[in-house]
Amino acid sequence: MEAGRLLRRSGKRGFDCAAAGRRAAAIYANGDLALCEFTPPFGNLREHGMDFARAWSSPEADAMRQRIRPCHFPRAGCLSKNTEYPRRP
Repeated sequence: MEAGRLLRRSGKRGFDCAAAGRRAAAIYANGDLALCEFTPPFGNLREHGMDFARAWSSPEADAMRQRIRPCHFPRAGCLSKNTEYPRRP
């Protein structure tokens, strides 16, 4: 979150990353899950039986979503859609 403060102070605008926590996530090698690379993990896949959908809709994920808002980080990672998949019904 410090990166956001530095960017605002610089007066520059980065890429809109409104997908964080909604259509994109950060999944780390140890199973930790975060809404994006700039937020702390809200849980771990192992805690949810390796079920991403269950972890993504967990109370912890929802609470983290309430804490973030669309950001403008100067990096293309937020625009990468390699981890974006449509939800199954």
